[in-house]
Amino acid sequence: MRPRFIPTLVLALPALAAGYAPRADLDAGRYLKALYEAEHRLQGDPNSALAWAAKAQALTALVRMPEALAAATRALALQPGLADALLARGLARAGLAVQQKNLGSLRGIAAAMDDLRAATQADPTLVTAWMTLGLGYEQLPGILGGSTRKALACAASLRQVDPSRGDILRGSVLAMEGRWAESEPVFLRALAAAPGNPEVVYGYLETLGSKEVRKALGEAAQKQRQIAEAHRLLPAIRGRARAVGAVCEALLDADRPGEAWAVAKEALPAV
Repeated sequence: MRPRFIPTLVLALPALAAGYAPRADLDAGRYLKALYEAEHRLQGDPNSALAWAAKAQALTALVRMPEALAAATRALALQPGLADALLARGLARAGLAVQQKNLGSLRGIAAAMDDLRAATQADPTLVTAWMTLGLGYEQLPGILGGSTRKALACAASLRQVDPSRGDILRGSVLAMEGRWAESEPVFLRALAAAPGNPEVVYGYLETLGSKEVRKALGEAAQKQRQIAEAHRLLPAIRGRARAVGAVCEALLDADRPGEAWAVAKEALPAV
């Protein structure tokens, strides 16, 4: 399983260039479309730092890490300090470090965290930067700067920008700490506020299927909860691919492959 601080990647890109705003496609997981449009943009304007940053994000999501890092580096060369490019480089560096799994990975992770911190300082509204930084703090050992306190501080900062995503980050961190009793009401608050948000649904169902929750509830109770929550959340997220995928994964995790197949098959025309 890939570390959760390298999530399926989304980029909060402001509309810095008239007529070009890749955020919606990246946020919805339409990475091939985002990549195509970034490359099309670069054909007309090879010095568009925003397009290079978007291209880097799409390439990282497609696990083309060396190309992603090169694109992010080009974006920063064109516009040093651009928050979106710092985020792109941080995510690409982290992805490369996870792939390499050697002593050099430690330097890559440290550099990635530096980029993510710089991205949040340059633009405190970058949701993905806060999410990734917070999960990184929680999962990294202390020698690399890991800290639950810092992770929860990221969640608090994110909550000022996006309350539901901030709650998802806080709930995830608490759950990873084995504090499911504290985590659960935070997740439920996020779902109540944004029941159809695919990132909220994904974050909740991913955590619900984690080993930490299994330890807290027991395997049988966890699976029953996954089944119940998958069916409860499904009506609000039809047509949202990432959330539908999370529902299907929850059902598969709970040993309901037939139900997962039926949900996926029904969703395909819409997503």
